[in-house]
Amino acid sequence: MTTYEERVATISAMRDASAGKFAAKLDFIQRCEILALHRAGISRIVLAEAYKLDRRTVTHIYNNRSPHYRMVREEEERLGHEEFLKRYLSESALARVQEVLGRPVVKKDVMFSRSASKYAGVHVLQTEFTTKPHRVMVAWREKGVDADGPGWYYQDADGADPFAWNHHGDESRMTSKACYDAAVLNLFDM
Repeated sequence: MTTYEERVATISAMRDASAGKFAAKLDFIQRCEILALHRAGISRIVLAEAYKLDRRTVTHIYNNRSPHYRMVREEEERLGHEEFLKRYLSESALARVQEVLGRPVVKKDVMFSRSASKYAGVHVLQTEFTTKPHRVMVAWREKGVDADGPGWYYQDADGADPFAWNHHGDESRMTSKACYDAAVLNLFDM
């Protein structure tokens, strides 16, 4: 016959073991910290590493169309942008990011996916910042082409420098889709 304390301990151990990989990794305050840091300009790659998360989880926190983490975005609306940043840009949150940024960044070629080529090729784009359509080429470029190394780059054939291969940080170089999205956001007439 087991005692009450032994039964409670057994149930507690079983509950912890069943939580597994689906257990919540962040509390509400940490989720708000991630949103505040993202609003302050910290990339999702750095946030994912600082909080030991998948990058998709970080995206779900700040994406207004995501059904997940709505309460965090509602907290920002309730407090207002400035007050939200004041409250959740805490010393501990900044220390986490500083720890990641303070380390030497190891760029691995595996994070840049050459096979993610769905958006490779020529696109005709016209955005709110352009008055005429631009021909934009999205292509994989190998190491040695520029100082930034291999990844996805775009070339604006109708821009100011039609022979320049452009990117907007490591995130835009990871996949052809990310490169295409960066081109759409940063395309403008001269």
